[in-house]
Amino acid sequence: MVIVMLYYMFGSIIAGIYQSLVDAGLGWVVPVGVVIILAGIAVAGYYLYKNHQRKKAQQQAA
Repeated sequence: MVIVMLYYMFGSIIAGIYQSLVDAGLGWVVPVGVVIILAGIAVAGYYLYKNHQRKKAQQQAA
């Protein structure tokens, strides 16, 4: 129940922020920001994965 309450609380706050951005003509900022964040996470994950693979290969070689 607490999770649901928090979800609705944050949801309304986010919806309010989004609505004020749309009113200011900045509705595009949110999706662009989300895409940039997701791309950043994806790139970081990819590099961590490659680094992990390389460490594994070095351990096997040694």
